[in-house]
Amino acid sequence: WTDKYLCLEIRDDGRGFDPLAIPPGHLGIGFMRERAAAIDASLGIDSQPNGGTTVSIRWPAAGANNDQRAE
Repeated sequence: WTDKYLCLEIRDDGRGFDPLAIPPGHLGIGFMRERAAAIDASLGIDSQPNGGTTVSIRWPAAGANNDQRAE
């Protein structure tokens, strides 16, 4: 599926956080989700306390036929 999507992944080895402990309505992650949705992209956030964080985004490549999207 790599020819149908553009993917970006950003990792760090910092202090991380517990994604389940994010309060509802948290602006930073909320804005990230809104912006991803605005370009029909999927956003993933993987983090663990003291284990760093990975933020990934995947969105349809221009001109690609993405009728059957694979997750």
